Amino acid sequence: MALVRFLMLGCFLALAACGTPDGDGATSELVPLGDFRMGHNIAVGTTARQIPPSRTASADEWKSAMQGAMQKRFGRYDGAGLYHFGVSVDAYALAI
Repeated sequence: MALVRFLMLGCFLALAACGTPDGDGATSELVPLGDFRMGHNIAVGTTARQIPPSRTASADEWKSAMQGAMQKRFGRYDGAGLYHFGVSVDAYALAI
């Protein structure tokens, strides 16, 4: 029994080390990306296929969620090099 508890504690600590302190890294200090500035922020969800068990999400919901996340994370940089993002959601599984 003590071995099981020890292994569970080890797994918990290993997984806890994988996370960022603020959850998504968007509010932490900027990681240097060189001469980076986000240009176009394009997201498409029209071909998204739901993988059960999952809640449903519309293409517009995926588009706004992905564009918002990309803007929150990368829109803070102000370099001279212009980079464009294109994201397509092909399949998803959301918590029920």
